[in-house]
Amino acid sequence: MNPRIIILGCLLMLATACPSFAQGIPGIIRGDFRRFEVDQLGNIYTITANNQLRKYSAKGDSVGVFNDVVRYGRLTTIDVSNPLRILLFYRDFGSIVLLDRMLKPIDAIDLRKRSMLQVTSAAMSYDNHCWIYDEQEARLRKIDAQAGILLESPDLRMIIDEPPVPAFMVDQESVVTLYDPAKGFFQFDLYAAYRRMIPAQDWSNIRCYGNMVEGLKSGEIHRLNLLTGKILRYKIQESISDIRQLVLNPSGIYLLDATGIRFVERNTLIPQ
Repeated sequence: MNPRIIILGCLLMLATACPSFAQGIPGIIRGDFRRFEVDQLGNIYTITANNQLRKYSAKGDSVGVFNDVVRYGRLTTIDVSNPLRILLFYRDFGSIVLLDRMLKPIDAIDLRKRSMLQVTSAAMSYDNHCWIYDEQEARLRKIDAQAGILLESPDLRMIIDEPPVPAFMVDQESVVTLYDPAKGFFQFDLYAAYRRMIPAQDWSNIRCYGNMVEGLKSGEIHRLNLLTGKILRYKIQESISDIRQLVLNPSGIYLLDATGIRFVERNTLIPQ
């Protein structure tokens, strides 16, 4: 059985003993945040104005701080798909930093030392290694903590007319999904073999769970069923003109504005 599923299952059993942020406690986390992420347990990870990475529990309690966010340059993405192993990706400096659940550093990976000079996306793999996409060589790779290559795809220029330039990547449900805003979703199996591309342009705030992918486009939430290719659209009741970021979640939507982070229930969404 997938070891991440076993770990998350145990953590979810513990999490259900406490009220969650999604259930309205505390309803809002106040602060001047630049961006944030939410993991599968409802923990919230914020980047503050002074470049701290701060973790809040699902109840809104501060439970961890990482102060060296800018040590490796400008942070590109945060992958919190595994709450026990947080991935920070610094594209400009070709670096990956791995943190434990208390935001203590585990490993720092310098991709440039392995001549991987144009890595554009990175994500955690289900088995606690890392997926990266090397745009220069048009290859999806799984690497270990020393940047050693465990698996890699063939040169995608040989099998796809226009290889992706991914802005988002995730390992979910035995599928590695890359999203290129100009083209759509590119899917690979766990051995880095290319499967298919699903057209869907100009999405942002992408989130995957199960066989569903959601994103924001033209002020609406678009929900794509990866099995059928069908897309449903939903309108958010409130205006999002002042929203800095939103994070989609199976239970609802987390919204960031100038006052902080708040939660909106899914039953407030209006089908289009």
